[in-house]
Amino acid sequence: MSREAELIKEIDKHIKKAGGLYGLELPDSDLRIIQAALIEKEIQESRIEAGDVVTDNGYHQEVVITRIDKHGYFEGYYVADGVTVKGLEIKNFVKIANKSGEWKPCRGGVYFQRKGGDPPSEK
Repeated sequence: MSREAELIKEIDKHIKKAGGLYGLELPDSDLRIIQAALIEKEIQESRIEAGDVVTDNGYHQEVVITRIDKHGYFEGYYVADGVTVKGLEIKNFVKIANKSGEWKPCRGGVYFQRKGGDPPSEK
């Protein structure tokens, strides 16, 4: 997890600590709003959208995103077998293909085909 992701995850603690030092006090509802806004910004900056293919390079492998919520969690399905997954944190994944293409099954796994077909291979 990146330092930025750690700070966003625990922003409420940091703001409360800073507020105590300067005599400021924010209600928990305000802290949740700030945290949600920062998570939403992180999602926008990562440019991951519904339809994109992401991976955590580990347990979950390739997942096609079907929906992202404003709290930084998404739903989707595994490329390999189509099994649905829910409640995964977007910050733990990286985009490997965008929605302009399609994943095609093949023997022993899947491959990514660009929209309009793959370019001709050189022989």
